[in-house]
Amino acid sequence: MMKKIKSFVSFLRKEKIESCLMSVGPDIVLQYFRNNKSKDKLHKVNSCTKSITSCLIGMAGRT
Repeated sequence: MMKKIKSFVSFLRKEKIESCLMSVGPDIVLQYFRNNKSKDKLHKVNSCTKSITSCLIGMAGRT
């Protein structure tokens, strides 16, 4: 599992992602920040809510 997480962090760095939080249940599996400034910075999310909602609706439609 650690190898996959390290590979994912490499991908985040390559794609210049500012931050990422991954959790499984109540446990935080990964908390990534590009740098210390990113940790306290507010980020624009624009259409993220619409994208996540559409993914969840699509997943619910499969069952």
